[in-house]
Formats: sequence, structure tokens, C-alpha cells
Amino acid sequence: MRVHQWAKNILVFVPLFLSGTFTSPANWLLALIGFFALSMLASATYIINDLWDLEDDRAHWSKRFRPLASGNLSLPYGIVLAFMAFIIAFLLSLLLPIMAQLLMLLYLITTLLYSFFLKKQAIVDVVTIAALFVLRVAFGAYVISVYQSSWLLVFAMALFLSLSFAKRTVEVQKLAEHKKDKASGRGYRAGDANILMILGAASGMSSVIVMVMYIFNDAFNAQFYSAPFILWAFPIVLLIWVCHIWITCARGELNDDPVIFALRDKKSLALAGILPIVFVLSWASKPWFAILGI
Repeated sequence: MRVHQWAKNILVFVPLFLSGTFTSPANWLLALIGFFALSMLASATYIINDLWDLEDDRAHWSKRFRPLASGNLSLPYGIVLAFMAFIIAFLLSLLLPIMAQLLMLLYLITTLLYSFFLKKQAIVDVVTIAALFVLRVAFGAYVISVYQSSWLLVFAMALFLSLSFAKRTVEVQKLAEHKKDKASGRGYRAGDANILMILGAASGMSSVIVMVMYIFNDAFNAQFYSAPFILWAFPIVLLIWVCHIWITCARGELNDDPVIFALRDKKSLALAGILPIVFVLSWASKPWFAILGI
């Protein structure tokens, strides 16, 4: 079920904070329902993906250890588990606004298309993965019925496109190590690592620029920030982290999934810990500045 991948769905909570409605218990409840609904739906599609990719996964250096590919989980059990996850996701979705339900349906269709076809298409696969991340942010906005900045959505697309390229770069690097020319079930070859690295690093730098544009155009106009200038720490932290990810990738030290890497990497966790502090200071520090005469 890849419960660790539920960390990606924390993006559902982003609109809750950036809209300034995080003090509403009702919105928190809706966001939590949305988080678990999307997570269960994602788990169902992960199981379907593993059922569909059994042969390719068994030929993969790390995916062969997955429960279905290794034989530790029977195929009928996997099918029942996927069905149960679908049912739970559907029941939870009934508690959400209609637009959120439609985005869950779009997520399901896109994910299944990816599993059955799109992931075999070079470049199209990483664009699809990045789009699914953007969809998570948009879903979070519709769950609590708030406006979401187009700059933020473009930022999410650029950042997660970079991370998707990082994931593919690692996989292509592994091809050479295992003396293979082509990835099984993928559209990449062993010689593609350099161009993937260039595209990924460029996407990461683009995300930093778009973050700056978001702060200029939206954050400074938002009424709930009492000291929006503090938000300039965000692109600085982001720049450091993106460079860290790609240096790690170039050294061959990044594992198959940048999300898992970030959850275990001390530097990534330290940088991530700075962000909520910056947000709180930008939101609630004006009274303190007034006391200090600033």
C-alpha cells in the first residue's frame, strides 16, 4: 500500500495554510478527510500498478522485493486489498465537495493511464508524475473551497518535475551499474542520464524563480501575512535544497525515490524544519515588531 508515500499527500494541507484558513476546525476536518481519501485511493492504484507490472518488477534490482513481485503476498489477496482501499476512498469522498470528488476521479484516471501506458513514454512519464503532484495541491484547495494561486500551482509543477527527473536519473544510472542498456517497461536508455540531469536541474531552478514570482504577486497581497518580507527565506531554503538534491543525484547517492530520500536525509529534514518557522514568523510577528519599534 506504500503508506510511506502518503507523505506526498501532505500537499493537500498547503492551501489550508496559504489561504489563511488554518484556524478553522471545520477546514481541518475536511482537509484530514481529503488526505485519507486521496491516500487510500493512491494505495489502491499502487496495488493495481504492482499487479500490472509483476514481470517488470521481478526484473528490477529493487522492485523485485515488493510483496507481490517477491511472492510474499498472493495475487488474490492483492486484488481484495485494492478493492477495499477503493471502497474506503469512495466512502470518504462522499463527505467532500463535488469538485474535490471530480479531482479524485481525475487522479484515478490519470494514475491508471500512467500505470498502463504513460510510464512507458520517455518525458511524458515524468510530466504526468509532476502533474499528479499539482493535482494534490488543487485538490486540497477544492476540499476546503478556497482560491489557490496559479503561481503556486506552476511552482509545484516545476519543483515536482525536477524531483521526477531525479527519480528517473537514478534509475537510468542504475542501468549502467547492472550492465543493461534499456529500462524494463520504461522509455529510457543507459545513456540518457546526463540529459535527464540537465532537465531536472533546470526544472528545479525554475521552481525557485516561480516561488519568487509567487511571493511578489500573491504573498505580499495576502491580508493574513503580518510580515510578508520574511517569506524571502522560502526561495533561499528551496534553492539550497534543490542544489543538495541534484549534487546528491550526480554523486549517485540518491535512492530510487527522492521523497523517501528526503524523509531520511538529515539535511533535507533540517531545511524542511525551517519552513514552518518562517511561515509562523511571517504570519504572526507584526505585533512583536511593533513592540520593538521596527
